[in-house]
Amino acid sequence: MNGFFDFPDRLPTNEAWGLGGSVTVLGVVVVFVALVLLIVLTFAYPKFFGWLLPITTAKKAKMADKKAARQLARAQAKAAKKATIISVDKSEQAVADSPPSDDPALIAVITAAIAASLGTSSNGIRIKSLRRSGASTPAWGREGKYEQFRY
Repeated sequence: MNGFFDFPDRLPTNEAWGLGGSVTVLGVVVVFVALVLLIVLTFAYPKFFGWLLPITTAKKAKMADKKAARQLARAQAKAAKKATIISVDKSEQAVADSPPSDDPALIAVITAAIAASLGTSSNGIRIKSLRRSGASTPAWGREGKYEQFRY
């Protein structure tokens, strides 16, 4: 049987790697060419076969109404977002302008949080003063930033 089926059982290593590489490259090329053809057909289908599904004037008017409704919704969302940003800015400014209060409930909550984090009783913890920290980033966030630049 001379011919196609006379393939040797074992190929030398360099030929086997070469054959495997060429089959892999060919497979990848075929897949990408098929994907590109699918993309082209997807975009070209309405252009070539649009006459099969004629759009009536009623459909065109309905599509125009939907488009106008979407644009109106976007404009309303944008205006609402802008109003929210302005109101948040004003409330943050009011919080920043007011000094920290010496509210006993606030001091009790802070004392309990410190005691819980230390794993002790709140009997030996005394808070002398409250003041706002200058940094807005939490300690773990600052440490993460420092760690990124350290290496």
